[in-house]
Amino acid sequence: MKDLKYTSGEWITNEGQIYPQETGKTLALIPYFDKDSEEMQSNAKLIAAAPDLLKACIDFIEEETGNGLYGPKFPLIVKIKEAINKAVI
Repeated sequence: MKDLKYTSGEWITNEGQIYPQETGKTLALIPYFDKDSEEMQSNAKLIAAAPDLLKACIDFIEEETGNGLYGPKFPLIVKIKEAINKAVI
């Protein structure tokens, strides 16, 4: 897969701020973050997990399509490829 242009490394979330552990520089900030809101906490965690989720999807696609035969997983592979494209294109 082509080189991806996002900030590498582990992303951390704290009080609605998302940043790479390596630099601590803010990548994203959830406005009006309410630390008591489970939904906002979950959204921040999902954003922080984005690099790991993307890598897992790419690894899955490369492993499953390495032989060129998709078989019964083809519908899942199509959905994952669409999600990857949404994230990187």
